[in-house]
Amino acid sequence: MHRSGTSAFAGSLAKAGLFAGKSFDLLPAANDNPHGFFERFDVTDFNNELLAELGGAWDNPPSRLAVIEHAPLWQDRAEEILETMAKEADGRPLVIKDPRMCLLLPVWLTAFGDRFTLVLVDRNPLEVAASMHQREGRPLHVGLALWQLYCAELLEGLAGKKVWFARYESLLLSPTQHTSALLDELKGSLAVGADGTRAVGGINGVSDAAAFVVGELRHQRIESTGADLEQALTEDQFALRRWLCQLPEGWVTLDAPSNFCSQPKEALAFAVERDARLGKPAPAPTLRGALRLARHHYHEGGLIQVTKRGASEVLRLACKR
Repeated sequence: MHRSGTSAFAGSLAKAGLFAGKSFDLLPAANDNPHGFFERFDVTDFNNELLAELGGAWDNPPSRLAVIEHAPLWQDRAEEILETMAKEADGRPLVIKDPRMCLLLPVWLTAFGDRFTLVLVDRNPLEVAASMHQREGRPLHVGLALWQLYCAELLEGLAGKKVWFARYESLLLSPTQHTSALLDELKGSLAVGADGTRAVGGINGVSDAAAFVVGELRHQRIESTGADLEQALTEDQFALRRWLCQLPEGWVTLDAPSNFCSQPKEALAFAVERDARLGKPAPAPTLRGALRLARHHYHEGGLIQVTKRGASEVLRLACKR
């Protein structure tokens, strides 16, 4: 989920030697994430476009059935992104992060195959909602509804799968210990890179990874248990939180109760209501992202490559229409 500490984990892995992208491929740092998001323009633009096609957005999730039905149509583009990353990485293992992927797991999981390790980051939902409120004024109950929606998609999409379960609070308390444990496990599980070649040699020691984690960036600190949490969350959300708190950190096979995996109608209603009230248009691929990608293709192959990429994109959009 957004505001859950995924940037801290992705950033620490990138500092350890995994490849997230070249600087001009990544979203720039912002006031709410001064050390960077470690999200690629092509990934976020792609995800935003898919969500918009289904009449949704990152904060107004589409129906799960709609995503499943349309997933085969988007498979090639997801695989193309991974192939591009693999070529740029030059044998280094990849790290790819965008919370929007939680809502589009039927697309991404097929593209990932067995070539990627899944890292699931958990944070106190009240801290998540408070962080979203501070950043954009979103009401707490809407932020909590989004947290619940993202959890439902993760638990359904990853049911029966082995994931590395990590808590944001633990990383900040003991950055060296937790980055070391994660990197040790990645060295053993990343047997091949996204291009099918062995790709474990690019992982460095933990010092750079641990140094990246800055505890002062955790602006919201709320006890994980207590009256405030129980009063703020709905009964279903509080039950979901208790279940997540019981998961051990490290390798887990997700097997959540079915009621946690279904899209909660009440949470969907909160997201839809806010979106309608704001009259907010669905996000489209960003101009900044397009310009940076053009710059990237120019560096890679000059004007010929830029023209080829542009013509391919025009043809794709024309076919859609």
